[in-house]
Amino acid sequence: MIKKKKGAVNAAKQAELNRLKNEKHYINCPFDEKDEAKALGARWDPDMRKWYYTGDRDPEKFEKWM
Repeated sequence: MIKKKKGAVNAAKQAELNRLKNEKHYINCPFDEKDEAKALGARWDPDMRKWYYTGDRDPEKFEKWM
């Protein structure tokens, strides 16, 4: 049995939480509703030319565009 150091496990968990927090979830937001999405925390991805929210936001707020 291999025992992991507690610090290594915590670092791995923190890395995974950070990855999920920064993950992009794209939404289908029309131009005339962009200000509403932006007020909820959505951001514009110029490369994809789409609006998205990150994993630290409440997905229920963006349901109308999913």
